[in-house]
Formats: sequence, structure tokens, C-alpha cells
Amino acid sequence: MMRKNIALLCSLILLAYFSSVAEATTTAQTPLSTQDLLATMTTSLGVTNEQAEGGVASIMNYVKDNLSTSDFSQIGNALPGLSGIMDSVPDISNLASADKLSELMEQMGSYSDSLKAINEVKKQFEAMGLSSDMISRFVDQIQNYLNTPQGAEAKKLLMQGVGKLINLNAG
Repeated sequence: MMRKNIALLCSLILLAYFSSVAEATTTAQTPLSTQDLLATMTTSLGVTNEQAEGGVASIMNYVKDNLSTSDFSQIGNALPGLSGIMDSVPDISNLASADKLSELMEQMGSYSDSLKAINEVKKQFEAMGLSSDMISRFVDQIQNYLNTPQGAEAKKLLMQGVGKLINLNAG
């Protein structure tokens, strides 16, 4: 009886070990993709797929303007399919300022390219029916999605490229 129990216990330990190894291997090999990121955004933030695409594209266009071409390429390599949504940025050419802060930021943008770019992202989010506080929530979701071994370098570059946007928007 004792031998049966020991044999059963050993079998269960081996089964648990190999199951966890198989799960870890599957998890580690799951590639990142823009489509998975968008699905995560819609679920976690309660936005539509169009809002997720537009928001990610707006943020990534901002990041692209603040990184070297080779650095941004690393983000694109980590997120296959990113180039396919980069044109999803909402058109804000006919969008009037929503409030006094937006008007002030527009005026200040004529003196600072950085403030102009930040105001454009804010307006792009507003054009999609999203408040400007969603910018930091989008960035957090992208950052969390890239929090994997294969996304680590892209996450670091993302945070470099998005720094001023988050710092100014948080304040």
C-alpha cells in the first residue's frame, strides 16, 4: 500500500512538473502581435476596435517622432502588424479646440514642437470620443503588453519615446 502511494505521488509530481514546463514553453513562445494588443485594449479599456487602433496609432506616431528610425523599427519588429495600423490616426484638421486648455496648448504649440505634438495626440483622442486621461491608460496597456522577454527592449524604447507625453498629460 505504501509503495502504491509513493508511486502515485511520484507520478503526480512528474505530471505537474511536465505540465508546468509545457505551459512555460508555450507562454514563452507566444509571439507578440498588434492584433493581440488591440484585443487586450478593447477588453481592458472598454473601447471599440477602431478606438484601440486609433489610440495605439496616435501614441506610436508620437513615439516614432521622438525616436530614431532604427529604435522605432525595434518596436515595429516586436509588434508585427504595427505598420498596418499606423494610418489609423484620426483626422483632426477640422477639429476645433474643445476647451480653454486646448486653446492655450494650441497657442503654445506655435512656439514648441513638443507641445504641438502633445496637443495633437490629445485632440486625436478627443476626435475618437476618448478623454485625454485615456492616453496614459493606453500607454500603460501597451507597456504591460510588452512586459515579456521578447518585448523588453521595445518597452524600454516605448517609454523613451513617450516620456514627455505622459509627464505633461499626468500633470
